[in-house]
Amino acid sequence: MSDLRRLAPHEMAVHATSLAASRRTMGAMLAVCAVVSLAGCGSDERNATQTTPTDTGVPSDVADGSASIPVDGSSDPGSDAVADAGEPLPGDLDDGEACTADAQCTSGRCLSPDDGFPGGYCTFFDCESRRDCAGAGRACLRGEFNGNLCVELCEQDGDCREGYECVGQGGGSFCFPAYAGDALNPLCESEFIAADAVRAPVGNFALLDRHEVRFTIDEGTTSFMMVAWDRNDIVYPESFTAPDGTTIDLFDYAAYYFSPVTFGTVAPVMFPGGPAYEDFVMPGEYTVSFGYEGPSTSQICWIVMQEEESLDPEGDDLVVDVNFYFVGVPGLNADNAEDSDSFQAMLAEFDNVWRQGGIRLGDVQYYDVTGDVSDQYAVIREQDAVFDLVQLSRQPGTTRGDLLSTNVFFIQGFAGEMGGVLGVSAGIPGAAGVHGSPGTGLVFSADNLRGAGGPTLVGQVLAHEFGHFIGLFHTTESQGGGTDQLDDTPVCDIRNTSLQNCPDASNLMFPTALFRSFLEVSDGQILIARANPLTKSVSRADAPE
Repeated sequence: MSDLRRLAPHEMAVHATSLAASRRTMGAMLAVCAVVSLAGCGSDERNATQTTPTDTGVPSDVADGSASIPVDGSSDPGSDAVADAGEPLPGDLDDGEACTADAQCTSGRCLSPDDGFPGGYCTFFDCESRRDCAGAGRACLRGEFNGNLCVELCEQDGDCREGYECVGQGGGSFCFPAYAGDALNPLCESEFIAADAVRAPVGNFALLDRHEVRFTIDEGTTSFMMVAWDRNDIVYPESFTAPDGTTIDLFDYAAYYFSPVTFGTVAPVMFPGGPAYEDFVMPGEYTVSFGYEGPSTSQICWIVMQEEESLDPEGDDLVVDVNFYFVGVPGLNADNAEDSDSFQAMLAEFDNVWRQGGIRLGDVQYYDVTGDVSDQYAVIREQDAVFDLVQLSRQPGTTRGDLLSTNVFFIQGFAGEMGGVLGVSAGIPGAAGVHGSPGTGLVFSADNLRGAGGPTLVGQVLAHEFGHFIGLFHTTESQGGGTDQLDDTPVCDIRNTSLQNCPDASNLMFPTALFRSFLEVSDGQILIARANPLTKSVSRADAPE
């Protein structure tokens, strides 16, 4: 990265949005190593889009790893796992079982669907070890956003109840909410085609086995997003073939390439990714070819989200629902955010920017991140911690409207190698409808609410990064050599033109925020935004049950 210093008050407030590469060691089980205090992690590489003074714009490869992950130091799911419960409680349900009230649970706590646990989830809250947990085959999961909690161990998905997956590997696997809720109809099956047939730009250009999945798009659909994932192994979509036989190679698809390379195990793909791809959306059966490195076709899951809303800027208003997670922010939390003048002013600026595209802020929910996790992530010092944090997000409810919402983590600030950063988007686009993965959110610094630019600047940065999250690229890359491939956004010769004089300097997706009083959004950008399932016709607050 380049210089990430903050500008002095007398200098022009210039902040850029960066696509800086990041290299790290993590676990093969991408969604678990970040949330459980366990030994043994492999490696993977990722990128993010962030608001900093520079922008490299180059995605990096994703390397894989493998590990056997024990929970609480034990690989035996049945050994010494009965709770030391003390005084008996009125319930008799073990940890991990479905519930509707605290009194039903032996451990005295029932996490509800509103907490992200479909059907309710009995647990002991703030556990220290498996001895705190009720029932054989239970263990203490450390590092959840709402505190350590007891979980049920498993060996395969079939050991878990509906709405839950067996997360992890070896004796450390446990039942936990699935990435996507049942309302999005997740499917977990594909057809093996050929071994070592797909050379993907992930895992050091590893050769992956070719698989295929098929799905049907309905009459009247104007856009759709497919999200494929495997918690452990690389999934890389290779091509989409439409009902009329037209095939798009996704390596060359402008609105696609970044995120699957970034995430490795989560692959969101949206059509149309711009006006040039509108004709690719048609009724009938699509075939998706993709590379996969895992051992079993049944481990790959995917969802398809179809939309019928008009993509025209003059179409009916769409809304975006947001879930805010507060992480150690002094004076700001889920209880007082609605009454915070600066926070609400930030939301008003976000709403002001996107209303020109017929998109407005919908239902907003607030959550507090507590305990050790709050201490760990209140100040983020390295880019990889962003992905660890966003995958702590949980399903915000059980309906389609609940699941199609955007997660935003509000932290105290960035420091270290992240010093000067204002905000980070996990992908272009992010994985709509999928919660608890490394591609399911944005991270922002609350410190800037009180800094130069205040709520107006932070609201504009939030609008910009949300633009990335729903599929928008920069109009011009800050180092030159790249554009968004839209015909209606100007391109700047940024190496020979001052930033203020660039023809696209007033556009929302210009790579450097010049703190303008008004940011423009083109019709092509609006089309992409309206195509994303996260912008929808009705908010979850108004949706029928």
